Amino acid sequence: MLPIIIIVWYNLSIYYFFIYLLLCGLINETINLSKIFVLSIKSLIIKSSIMIIACSVLLTKITIINADYLLYVTWLLFISSTLYICKKNFFSFLLLNLILLTCIISVYIFQTNNNILLYLIIINSISDVSAYVVGSLIKGPRLAPRISPNKTYSGSIAAIIGSVTFAMLFPLGENLFFSMIVGLFISIFGQLGDLLVSIYKRKQGFKDSGYIIPGHGGLLDRFDSLILNMIFIFLLINLNFIS
Repeated sequence: MLPIIIIVWYNLSIYYFFIYLLLCGLINETINLSKIFVLSIKSLIIKSSIMIIACSVLLTKITIINADYLLYVTWLLFISSTLYICKKNFFSFLLLNLILLTCIISVYIFQTNNNILLYLIIINSISDVSAYVVGSLIKGPRLAPRISPNKTYSGSIAAIIGSVTFAMLFPLGENLFFSMIVGLFISIFGQLGDLLVSIYKRKQGFKDSGYIIPGHGGLLDRFDSLILNMIFIFLLINLNFIS
């Protein structure tokens, strides 16, 4: 997460290129996990088409009401619907569209206020690290043994405490209580996003989404906790709770 934190911190335009590469990687892993068109010409056509459209959209700095955005959504809905119809794989359909939405919203938040995006990424990272460190040290009862055997209640509680503590020390605005609530929900939605992807991987028969990061799985394993959080922060911005 350090590279993206630096990019967002300095408000660098390379962020758009980074998100494009990330989106391509996440889509590639999701389609591979679906086991529908793996190593086939259909898979290559689908992936290439999505990535070309993604490049044309993200590199023009889309906004939430841009016509290119609507074209992109229509295209991905068509592709993901094809996957769903072929194998009735609802999870692939859901995850592809959530990934699309997450990346588009991240660009929108970056353009609206990069500090909010930075705040989200930092708290989300603190939540992940707290869960991993405390869960590994204390262990204890497992949170969801059938879905993700390594997740524990101690890790989950530590993630919430870490997020709320950071939000309390570095409040988002003048309302300390509101910042703590935001920190709480960032941790909760982060853990739910992690569990959602874990369910998908187990359903498809995989432990990790890929091997692009040695010892840590794939890109989806690293960014799953941001999927629901991006939507959460986007709603807060558009409901004028934060700006």
